[in-house]
Formats: sequence, C-alpha cells, structure tokens
Amino acid sequence: MTVSEQTATPSRRETVLRLARQYDPDPRHSDQVTRLALQIFDQTKSLHHLNNDGRELLEYACLLHDIGYSGDQAKHKRRSYEMIKSARLNGFSDAEREIIASVARYHGRKPPKKGHAWNKILSKKDKEKVRYLSAIIRVADALDRTHRGVVEDLSCLTDNDRIVLQLKSRSPADEELQTLDRKKGYFERLFGRTVETG
Repeated sequence: MTVSEQTATPSRRETVLRLARQYDPDPRHSDQVTRLALQIFDQTKSLHHLNNDGRELLEYACLLHDIGYSGDQAKHKRRSYEMIKSARLNGFSDAEREIIASVARYHGRKPPKKGHAWNKILSKKDKEKVRYLSAIIRVADALDRTHRGVVEDLSCLTDNDRIVLQLKSRSPADEELQTLDRKKGYFERLFGRTVETG
C-alpha cells in the first residue's frame, strides 16, 4: 500500500460517523446517549474493569444504535444490528463489529440473549464487553427518553450496595426517570448494585 493509499483510507471513527450520518434519524439523541454512556463508563471503571478498547466500542455502538429506524420502527434494534454487521466499516475485526452491533441491538428493554450470535462466536472476554456495554447503553438511552437532551450532566457515586446517579437537568426529567426505572434491572444485576437517582 502506498502512502497516498494509506492517507485515503478512512479511520475507524470516520467510517462509523459516515454510517451514522447516512441513516440516523436523530443525531442529537445519539450524541446525547453517547455522551451519557461514556460518562457512566468512565465513572464505573472500577466495577466493570474494561479498558479504552471497550470505551471506543461503546462510543461507536451509541452513535449507531438507532440507525435501524430507517427501516421498520417496531424492529429497529434488530435492524440496527443487521445494518452494522453488513456495513463496510474499515479497520474493525469481526469480533469488534459483532460487539458494536450487539450492544446497539440491546439498548432497549430486552437484555442480551444467550441464543444470539454474540454468545456463540465471541471469546469469554468479548462476551463480558457485550454484557457491560449493553447495560450502560440501556441506562444512557433511558436518560434521553424524550430525545430533548434534558440531562445536562451526571455523576455516578458508588458504594458497596448502590450506584447513585446524580443528574443535572435543565428541565424536569420525569419521562427519563420512569424509563430508567423500567430499564435499569439488567444494569443492577450485572453491577451487583441498585441504581438510584439523586
């Protein structure tokens, strides 16, 4: 490969952003979910023990989690998964593509299912990534339920029994909090702590 060919090859981030720009119906929501998810990831690192590779894959899954809305809205999570798996994303291994697609798929109410592809083809370490990153994206997505960017900032305070999400909101976040109550169960089981808001 020549130098000019190397510079012409888009980066991993560029290929993800290109796919998101092409299909995401609400980029502001995806940006908000990404921001909140990365804050949660960074502030719970002592519990999930994932490294920066996991953080990068979470970011990309968040940016792409709703691209399936361009198809059947009722099945948009499955469609997002399929679109990510079939997209031409430069620089990603098959395992990384599966992780991103699976995490995007599981941002809704249903947790990762053992019968799906990720559990059959990924290593034990990568399965852990899917579980923890899925738990995080579900909480972040819940905190932007209205797609209005209500939550401006959050802090995670952790003790032996709880994770308290201290939210700074620019307006009432009632719908976000109700959705969080419905979607936090998987996160609580995985992290071994109840999730509360303050």
